[in-house]
Amino acid sequence: MSQAKQNILSALVNLQGGPRELGRKIIAYINAGPGGGKVDMINKSIMDYVAYDIRLVTGLQQVRFFNGTLLPNQTNQTNGYIRPQNEHMIITGMGLKMASVTAATEFGAEELVFTKGLLPAVAGMLHTGKISILNNTTTELADYPLSELINVAELNDSGISMFNKPIIWMHQTPLVVTLEAGANTPIADGILDVWLECDLYGLAFQA
Repeated sequence: MSQAKQNILSALVNLQGGPRELGRKIIAYINAGPGGGKVDMINKSIMDYVAYDIRLVTGLQQVRFFNGTLLPNQTNQTNGYIRPQNEHMIITGMGLKMASVTAATEFGAEELVFTKGLLPAVAGMLHTGKISILNNTTTELADYPLSELINVAELNDSGISMFNKPIIWMHQTPLVVTLEAGANTPIADGILDVWLECDLYGLAFQA
């Protein structure tokens, strides 16, 4: 790992110097990379950001988020699933939300009411499943147990997992989150339509 990247991770873990200092370390990392150019941090914004993508998952054994055809009412990504030019994201955590309706009822994703975490009564097969993250060509998360994202009513952070090592999603690169149900069993049995929202939490910035 480069010293510049190590500085970023250290700043994220220890919150050294506040967001401005973190921003300088991020820019130093970008400048140190292949083809990196000098970037001035003056007037560059760093903000909390949540990237989300919603998928209808009924009957599927595997589903990929932030991949494929972009449907504007199911995501807040605007230029496909590739990070826009000069826009980067430091991903510090991930969450899942679930919604379900009777399969015979036609709903759009924008009409659904989502609950944090996986609901045990709706999608039992998910609890033995796993989730992985492929960042460009690098596997950042492999076979993470979905049991960590089950809804627990008494917990405010239900369905959310924070990463020990943040993920740097660079501009002009793809990032795909893959969810697989356990035991080669479809996510839902067809009686209910099950929708999942995948949230990526972190910091977004331009450089």
